[in-house]
Amino acid sequence: MGGGEPGLGSAEVVQQPEQADAGSPAAGRLGLEPLPYVVGEDGAKQPVPGALSIFLRSGTAAAMCLDSLAAAQPGAPPFLRIPKEKLLADIQLQGAISDFHPIKDAIRAADCDALAVRPNLDDAYGDGNNYEVACSRAAAEAWQAVEEWRRAAAAEAEAAASAAAAQAALPKSKRRRAPQPWVDQGTEAEMEAVAGPPPRPPALLVLERPLRDLVASRQRHQRAQQQQQQPPQDQGKPASTQPQQQQQQQQQQQQQRAPRLVDVDASDLWSSAQSECRPFKDPNYDTRRARREAGAQAVPRLAEKGVQV
Repeated sequence: MGGGEPGLGSAEVVQQPEQADAGSPAAGRLGLEPLPYVVGEDGAKQPVPGALSIFLRSGTAAAMCLDSLAAAQPGAPPFLRIPKEKLLADIQLQGAISDFHPIKDAIRAADCDALAVRPNLDDAYGDGNNYEVACSRAAAEAWQAVEEWRRAAAAEAEAAASAAAAQAALPKSKRRRAPQPWVDQGTEAEMEAVAGPPPRPPALLVLERPLRDLVASRQRHQRAQQQQQQPPQDQGKPASTQPQQQQQQQQQQQQQRAPRLVDVDASDLWSSAQSECRPFKDPNYDTRRARREAGAQAVPRLAEKGVQV
């Protein structure tokens, strides 16, 4: 048998982060799980203030109806309240051999009529004891708060599992995605490394062609097309006009023999015997004059906004 006295050493009530998953719904809504013990200055676990660690034999546990707690069944209560008179009667009956004899003074000084008793099967304090007795109302309330938190966490976990199963049964287009934090995989750093300062200020280029060159080239091309489209007019005319016509024909032949450098669209000269691919028809071929001012100017960053996709 062994027992502890209240107030030994200094201890602080803590919450252990590893007891609750940071990504679980309970951790986000209920906070970290409270623990039914405290951690002293040396880092060792100790009972909460007002609770005492004690060793109970199997016969004593059966007499106090603590077998269901020791079995650690999922549906079993976390602790059992035993009337103070029953504990004092066991001490009076068995005397010094009673398992509750080491803490008889704390039991008599308890501020509640029923004392909470809970199992300590994993020997959390390293003293070899297997039960704890809450000899104060505050210690029992601390245990009760732990149990309420665990029940709420279990209910939230069950609700989350049901919601996840319902979402999994829906088509992918109707599923609702849970919000996730923005994760930068290095894209912004790469963009900043590539977007270095320009070596010189931006230059403005103005490209122009004299209008007379465009007009003269267009006129020569139109005259050549008109001459090619004129039908022969020698038949049915008097003989006096034949020398003039012959002279005109000779002039036309001389003009045809002379090289003509004109701007002609490639689609007008296309022949299926020479090429199977029809050339591209320039939609801006008839444009006589065009002027365009183009440049690139860096825009300063005014605001930053991120969206997770």
